Amino acid sequence: MRSEHGMVARWRARVDARRVLLVLLAGALPWAVVAWDTGWYPVFSAGFASLDPLRFTLLSVYFSRAVVSPGFAALGTGAFLYLLSLASALAGDPDERLTAGLLVLAGLCVASFAWRVSGQRGVVVAPLGTLWLWAAAAVGYRDVAARASHLFGTAR
Repeated sequence: MRSEHGMVARWRARVDARRVLLVLLAGALPWAVVAWDTGWYPVFSAGFASLDPLRFTLLSVYFSRAVVSPGFAALGTGAFLYLLSLASALAGDPDERLTAGLLVLAGLCVASFAWRVSGQRGVVVAPLGTLWLWAAAAVGYRDVAARASHLFGTAR
């Protein structure tokens, strides 16, 4: 029993709760808002909501039942990358660059989803998830971003 308590204590010492909360928040907020002439719906990391009638469709259910367009495939890839970043944060960020990079890549997937779906006539998509995921990477992993800026000559 004592060793289990020690194991939990070591895990808590390794995990930065602020980073985990930032990553969780980035996944809980709406990733996109899809709007057209007669309506709109929010898209989350786990799926999308329909407001009339009120229901929530998980991405896994949607992917198993529908012919998936490249735009929605990008969203699924982003959700997978997000889950990997969450697992990395919960593991205490063995390599902080991995977690930050996964968040950035997940944000790119949300942007790709928005760009591809917005290409449909009369549809506009606001890629909010790109902002949340990149903000989590920038704020939670500021030291990683600072080191990366030196690589690209953007440091002041």
